Amino acid sequence: MANTVKKPLETKGGKRKRKSTKQARANRAANMRKVRMSQESKLTVALRMQHFVNGIVYGPGKITILRSLATQFAKEEAEQIAQQRNLFNGRGVIIGKVGPTGFHSLVDVDPDTFELPMDGSNLALRI
Repeated sequence: MANTVKKPLETKGGKRKRKSTKQARANRAANMRKVRMSQESKLTVALRMQHFVNGIVYGPGKITILRSLATQFAKEEAEQIAQQRNLFNGRGVIIGKVGPTGFHSLVDVDPDTFELPMDGSNLALRI
């Protein structure tokens, strides 16, 4: 048998190219996202309105989604319902003086007593 010495493999540039740090970080982040999504539990929820996340439309109706999305959607829907309730309910507000922030202060007042005079002559009616 002849003694042959193996030469190392040669590349065009002479050295092996390394991935950029940005690309390595992006790959790591993508892998972590996959792991997190596989570990996170899923819930079946009934959505009342449409939600848009990263170009994907969720709802309305029953749908199975990740727990983190379900809590986010529930929070958004609760805020929307509260805003609609405040919009159509009778509401009385007294606009006060300009405060240190440069805005008028708003004082919420019971709508039933809103039209009553504020000179104190109607104390019996307020109680």
